[in-house]
Amino acid sequence: MVEKLDLPTRPLPGGSAQPLGAGEQFDEWTWEPDDPWYRVYHVNPAYDPHDYRYFGPFNRFDPHPRNADGEPDTARDGRGVSYFARDLECGLVETHPGQRPDVALCPNSRVYLASPKKSALLLDLRGNTSMAIGALNTLGSGDESRDVTQTWALAIYEDLPRYSGVLYRGAHQGGDCIALWERAGPFEILDDLDLIRKLRSRTIAALRKVRRAPLWIGTKECPDCERAGLT
Repeated sequence: MVEKLDLPTRPLPGGSAQPLGAGEQFDEWTWEPDDPWYRVYHVNPAYDPHDYRYFGPFNRFDPHPRNADGEPDTARDGRGVSYFARDLECGLVETHPGQRPDVALCPNSRVYLASPKKSALLLDLRGNTSMAIGALNTLGSGDESRDVTQTWALAIYEDLPRYSGVLYRGAHQGGDCIALWERAGPFEILDDLDLIRKLRSRTIAALRKVRRAPLWIGTKECPDCERAGLT
């Protein structure tokens, strides 16, 4: 039987309230300004994809606290998150889970390259560090409840404030992913392009690597466009 991830015990090891012992250390990784990563997204007038998302939590490593009714909300301290992938194929698969062999892409499907304007120190969850903070490696890539992983994200954000986010392996493609928190500061954006017209051949090649193919659809066929009022 595979052990399921429990909620964190606060405070987490490694913080000021529970410092690490002699010889103990966490895996860390620094995202440098000269190292651009991919962000695949769908246009939505309600959110600025070029900034952090300050409303949540929704996704795996959203650090937002829920409101009194247990619903997503905007945090009073302004905490936010944005997600990135090392490779285009990773970004495509992670943002379109469960779509195989065809991945539906519409004219509002886009991608840009980005890097932090200053070095950002991240907690590296790809090795032993998940267990060192009291979690399991499924924290980053396992089929775990989002309520649980988001509670861990909140705990890491609050108890280990020296980190500007986490580095982890994507649950679907297995490539490296980053959840960057707003304390990293602004990020530099390069080459914001649509996947159908500007990156068609690269998108086909990236999906072929993971035995998938693009399914080019119109805005009227796209549920994301419908939800965003773009049909």
